[in-house]
Amino acid sequence: MCAGALAAQVYQQDPGSIADFLASMPQSASWMARQGPTPTLPDPTNRPYPAPGVEEAGAPLAAAPVIGAPSKQFRFSDTQTTSDGRTVPVTWSPCRPIHYVINPAGSPGGFTDQVVVAMADLSAATGLRFIADGVTAELPASRRASFQPQQYGDRWAPALIAFSDEESLPVLAGDIAGFGGYASSSDRATGLVHAVSGFVFLDRAVLAQPDVQGVPAYVPILRHELGHLVGLNHIDDPTQLMNPTTSAVITYQGGDLTGLAELGKGACAPDV
Repeated sequence: MCAGALAAQVYQQDPGSIADFLASMPQSASWMARQGPTPTLPDPTNRPYPAPGVEEAGAPLAAAPVIGAPSKQFRFSDTQTTSDGRTVPVTWSPCRPIHYVINPAGSPGGFTDQVVVAMADLSAATGLRFIADGVTAELPASRRASFQPQQYGDRWAPALIAFSDEESLPVLAGDIAGFGGYASSSDRATGLVHAVSGFVFLDRAVLAQPDVQGVPAYVPILRHELGHLVGLNHIDDPTQLMNPTTSAVITYQGGDLTGLAELGKGACAPDV
């Protein structure tokens, strides 16, 4: 089962390109240089939020995919009302990349490769762009800070992906195999709420489980929790990956993909 309340079309990436990509990843978490002029703000260690608009472009970095046969079998984690009365989901800004880091402690061989492929799938399903910032020693926490300037610089903390256990992370107690979600902040200009940071934590106990349809048992859980990371909620449909208890589905289905595509259509957030 999944504890998340807060994801990707199958996209086949060439193994050689994965190896090249991993070789280029930094070996410690670092923050990316800003694009464009930097606003004059107080020392980031003296404020609870980063400089607004870091890496924000003037338009979406890519278009969300068009779903030929949309399904209604999906739910959003959170919705909000726009100034013109529309109900829209809380989304990440499609106009800036979403950074992530991996803590490999306690993970199985090939875990980083699986994350890279899953993130490529997620990008294909949403149109959102994801950037790997390498590995980190940051530990999973139930209340992870979304702004950590001493660790990651003057920007929102990258999404953290890691394994843990119920002793270190009580939310994983019992039959909970994963926990994923996002932190959000309001755009001061529009009032819309946007996801700005996030996490995906997997229970090491799943590593003892047998493979599912030829893939490690943690892989569909990883993809499910990535769904929460970008804004999908659970759906009471066992044919969808975002069902909280399904065990036979290993990748995103029609409802999942419809919801993911919608989550890639959010508004830009230059003031976040």
